[in-house]
Amino acid sequence: QGRDRIEFSVIDATDAERLMELGSQRFDAAVCTMALMDMSSIEPLFVSLSRLLKAGGRFVFSLTHP
Repeated sequence: QGRDRIEFSVIDATDAERLMELGSQRFDAAVCTMALMDMSSIEPLFVSLSRLLKAGGRFVFSLTHP
C-alpha cells in the first residue's frame, strides 16, 4: 500500500536542465544523502530544487562533519 506514490530516480544533480525534466512543483520532498560534499557544483541542484518542490516542500540532506 502506498508503493505507487514513491518514485526513485538517478539523475546527474549538476545538470539543471535534466533535473527540471522531472516536473515543476511536483515533489513534496527531496533527499540527498552523503553526496553534496562530493559534487563539482551544487548550484544547479539548489536552483532546481526551488522549482521542483511544491510550496512548503522539504529538502533533507546529510553530509560528513569536517
